[in-house]
Amino acid sequence: MTNTMIAAVAALTLSTAAANAGDLAYLGGVEYAVEAEVFEATAGVEYAVGGFTLTPVFTLNDAAGDFKFAAAELTVGYAVTTAVNVYTTIETDADFDRTETTVGVALRF
Repeated sequence: MTNTMIAAVAALTLSTAAANAGDLAYLGGVEYAVEAEVFEATAGVEYAVGGFTLTPVFTLNDAAGDFKFAAAELTVGYAVTTAVNVYTTIETDADFDRTETTVGVALRF
């Protein structure tokens, strides 16, 4: 429960600070993994300034039989052109220990 409260406060702080300086969008979703029998909810914000976007997202799920904070990720992207974005994503577990780093290119057709 403490981790959930920390995540909520962090998201609120980021969204309040971001609302003053650039474009801000709120993100969220809910899904159910049929084979794993797990509900998952995500919440975050996307903040755009210049060619950069910052997207922190928090994940809650009921994998342990109790709906609680499960992971966090931060994606930083840069629009190289209107059709090409480069990005990196850092993923953490519920204790904010890094679990994965991803680097990629996204194309828009």
